[in-house]
Amino acid sequence: MREKYADIQQSSLDFLRDLLDLARDTVAAEKAENEIPREEKGKAALTELFEALKGEETPIIVSNVVDRVDEVVRAVRFDGWQSTLEGDREVRKALRQTLYVQFKIRDNDVFEKALGYVQEYY
Repeated sequence: MREKYADIQQSSLDFLRDLLDLARDTVAAEKAENEIPREEKGKAALTELFEALKGEETPIIVSNVVDRVDEVVRAVRFDGWQSTLEGDREVRKALRQTLYVQFKIRDNDVFEKALGYVQEYY
């Protein structure tokens, strides 16, 4: 009986060790996913937006647009910019200049979507 009880206890301990290993692996995987910088997620979202807009007659190179938007936003934004009038104005101005003037993308809906992604991820 003692041996049988000891075997059951050992099985329970082995099960708990396996369960803890699984939990540790799950936490590590979630942490690795969360380590992707928000800006990189923003670039991915902007890429999706501009890829969806690109058509046969649209001569934009999506990576150029996304890289330029990322570059100008990083240059003008600062921590907490979304909650200040000056920060919001500067980012809007830089984004509008990039889209409207440099790349000739004058669709206000595109601007608003791009601004939304920038506000969320930068």
